[in-house]
Amino acid sequence: MAGLIWFVQVVHYPSFLDVEDSNFDQFHQKHVIRTGFVVIPPMLVELISSAVLTFYFTQLPLINGFGLALVLAIWLSTFLLQAPTHSRLQKNYDLALIEKLIRTNWIRTMLWSLKALLSFYGCCYFLLR
Repeated sequence: MAGLIWFVQVVHYPSFLDVEDSNFDQFHQKHVIRTGFVVIPPMLVELISSAVLTFYFTQLPLINGFGLALVLAIWLSTFLLQAPTHSRLQKNYDLALIEKLIRTNWIRTMLWSLKALLSFYGCCYFLLR
């Protein structure tokens, strides 16, 4: 997810600024549908696996608990910031909303990057012991 969110943050969301407002409604509707197919299943797997690691694998309780907290924070950011902004953008093109989407998405970008580092640490812990 970290790689995907960096692509979205650096390439995809900024490309919203290049879409003409007359074509934006159609562009945005396709974005929401297509992105949902790519993002929702892995987000669900990440949420479930983080919960399982936290509650059933107790070798790294702090790491696993922090990982779950990061995932929950990502979901909160998604549903409290990004999803409402996308809903408003679906109604009409608004440059300020696009800039808000890009700006607030840094929250998820940083959280998923931290989650990736934690996952890497957890893998190294089990592989090198």
